[in-house]
Amino acid sequence: MIKFSSVVDSITFEKIRAGTKTVKFYLCDDKHSSLLSGDCFVLINNSKKLIVRAQSIATSKNLKNLIESFSLQKLGEDNYSDAYLNVKQWFSDEKLKKYSVMAVSVEIFNGQD
Repeated sequence: MIKFSSVVDSITFEKIRAGTKTVKFYLCDDKHSSLLSGDCFVLINNSKKLIVRAQSIATSKNLKNLIESFSLQKLGEDNYSDAYLNVKQWFSDEKLKKYSVMAVSVEIFNGQD
């Protein structure tokens, strides 16, 4: 079952599609908080879609610490400063104060187990 769909930028979409990024960040808001390991969701970029499955989920109130708990390779980045800035641009300070942040380790789902 598909839990939700998420519009992502072209760079993130292509990195996940190519396997060079395996972690996607979301707020633990009403739309995303029910996501569990094993659940699938859709990433959308323009007219392209990619079904991914959550392998594991980590949550934290501290975005920087959560980002730094992953390897740069999994983040698809060259350094932690860029990784933080690239993720932070999507979350307002108010939303970060209100919600925890979840880091979802993903794999491309091919429809077979």
